[in-house]
Amino acid sequence: DTNPRLYEGQMREAWGHALLISFGRNSELTHRALAGLTRAYGWNELPARWRLAVGALEGEVDSALADTVAEELVIAVSDRPNRPNRPHYRFAFTNALFGQPQVQIEVSRRVRTIGVSPEKIYWHNLGMSLAWAARGAWDSALAAAEVLVEQAPPQSMEAQKDRFRLAVAGVWLGVVSPERALPPIPDSTASNPSSMPPWSVEATWLQGMAAFSRSDTNGLARAREEIVVLAGQADYAAVSLQAFEWALGGDKRRAADTLAHIEMKRSWKDGQISLSAFPYSVAINRLAASEWLLAEGDTTRARELLRWHFRDPVFSDWATMTAVLVGPAYRQQALIEEALGNNDLAIDYYRQFLRRYDMPPEGHRAWVEEARASLARLVQQDPPTN
Repeated sequence: DTNPRLYEGQMREAWGHALLISFGRNSELTHRALAGLTRAYGWNELPARWRLAVGALEGEVDSALADTVAEELVIAVSDRPNRPNRPHYRFAFTNALFGQPQVQIEVSRRVRTIGVSPEKIYWHNLGMSLAWAARGAWDSALAAAEVLVEQAPPQSMEAQKDRFRLAVAGVWLGVVSPERALPPIPDSTASNPSSMPPWSVEATWLQGMAAFSRSDTNGLARAREEIVVLAGQADYAAVSLQAFEWALGGDKRRAADTLAHIEMKRSWKDGQISLSAFPYSVAINRLAASEWLLAEGDTTRARELLRWHFRDPVFSDWATMTAVLVGPAYRQQALIEEALGNNDLAIDYYRQFLRRYDMPPEGHRAWVEEARASLARLVQQDPPTN
């Protein structure tokens, strides 16, 4: 179009979209988008939430900007009258997708201090619990999950489910003790009998993951058998637990092949249990299968399985949950790319890992130390061009 104003508006929209989809995923595109937006708007005219996010990419969370973003959120009006909490919901999910847990914590703390309705506070409490876990600060994550449950709207079971999911994720990672972490399993049938089958399958699968983490073969088998009764032998969750049984028995190649098969063939929308109701299964299945495949030298499938977080539908609830495990995924991606000699990618992935996972638990401090050493070595050997 020859209309300069229309063209300028289109360019702003294009660069803004590029910024949103690249944050925390593609550093080169992020910097190109920022340059384009700065030319179009001027730095000080960019939305405060964008400027805050950009500073966080460099490891700084600007206190004054965090104040501004929190104040804007408190007075924000939803663009959908039937969803009055949407700005707060979107903020929690955006920061998870952008890999900026530090921003989530600093802004949500301020929103809670200023004060909003319990329905809005829910999203900030959830976002903070996931953000602490994404940073590796599992004690803080579990404490925040307790606050989430305590302050959740009456009759809501979602907070208890989210607390249970998060605890199992920490147990599966090997950084949280099962005896200490696992809260009671929520019984959603008390308030919504129609929700029983999906949640029962998911809760049983989560119990199976905890059993696997304890090397409890019998507990894992029981969980699988319960899912077979609930949903059938071929159900996604039953097949997943069968694979983990094989792994516990020493046949990790068969386990990896099985998990890779069910993950790579499954569309993002199909399945007996929807992804929105089964938020951690994708990340756990793929991380486990990738690790076992890499040990067998199958870098192609190991690499492809780890890219689930590049495909996240924007603002999906399960994508936010799996952001807890994106840091470890980037670490493994960096190891793969380094082994393949793709130094530019390895450098970017190490940086993504270190930016997210800045408060590692004791059991993972070696991860961070090794990543820093590898990053320094690669930058010295092959400085990035961007």
